[in-house]
Amino acid sequence: MKSPSDILQSIIAHHGWLFLVANIVVAISVFIVILAIIFDFVLYHKHTESKKKINSWVETGTMFLYFFGFNLLMQIPSGRVKPASKEITNTMYIVGVLLMIIGCYVNVKGRFMLKENWANQVTIYKNQTLINTGVYKIVRHPLYASLIWMLSGGSFIYFNYFAFLSVLFVFIPMMYYRAMQEEKLLVSEFNEYMKYKSQVGMFFPKLFKHDKL
Repeated sequence: MKSPSDILQSIIAHHGWLFLVANIVVAISVFIVILAIIFDFVLYHKHTESKKKINSWVETGTMFLYFFGFNLLMQIPSGRVKPASKEITNTMYIVGVLLMIIGCYVNVKGRFMLKENWANQVTIYKNQTLINTGVYKIVRHPLYASLIWMLSGGSFIYFNYFAFLSVLFVFIPMMYYRAMQEEKLLVSEFNEYMKYKSQVGMFFPKLFKHDKL
């Protein structure tokens, strides 16, 4: 039976130090986000005081179900691409690591700013406030956007196009559907939301901003 030291040496020998670092970043980032989600449920999961509510099939449970499927796709050998060169490999590792780190930070920061406004279902609370500063000034839905970035980063690190296609054609549509449900309530609740929407992108920063008249 191989010792942990032997396993590390084997990984480094086959994939290099950068791959090892990328795996550590993935593990830590995923752990932090899961911990943040648990804190949200413990601290802010309310059952009363809601003003408007839409029950959505896209919620924490279905997201975790997708993550489980995403992990299964990662295990399929035929979904892995062999890079043409070491330079491309290292570039993909670096891009993937950056997406994981940025995504993790934005997710946790977004949750910290959202606080008691957070809900597992699409909910407007009686004391709801519109948050449009910090990471919410970069994207309108930082919690969803950050997960898209992290999942894409994981696909790049492990060179799995099955996983990446699932992000494009399954996860992003899921997040879009959920975000549109939320925005339906936000537009009806906050007069300033339309202007905010015209200036800030949904999942990716807007390069060109304009005011909504």
